[in-house]
Amino acid sequence: MPKPHPTNAEYVDLAHYSRALDEIHRLRAALAYEAGVTAAHLGLATFPKSRREFAEEQVERMRAAARGEAETAYTIGGWRMQAALRDAGASETLTRWQWEHAPTSHACTNCEGVGPDSCPFNPKGDDRG
Repeated sequence: MPKPHPTNAEYVDLAHYSRALDEIHRLRAALAYEAGVTAAHLGLATFPKSRREFAEEQVERMRAAARGEAETAYTIGGWRMQAALRDAGASETLTRWQWEHAPTSHACTNCEGVGPDSCPFNPKGDDRG
């Protein structure tokens, strides 16, 4: 029996999932890039020897997180991670509702040539703006 056509609500859920995966990929790429920048600084003769070991460990943690191993790379206490989020000006929590209702111009930003009025991932009447 053929699978029924998904409803608009199912398309919207997939759009949120896709957007979350895109965000994860961007964050992994950012970590990989920053790890490379820090590693390059380690090659400078002027890099302080007293900070070298810490920076090398930092590079390894960032690279592990970029590979998807953040849970094992960052074993520091949860309160320190929450404090780091506060220091960065980021929310300390992220719920599904917060993610799905975050302002965005279009849930399908990777779809070239598809406008919000014609994209099935952002049906008319969607409150995502």
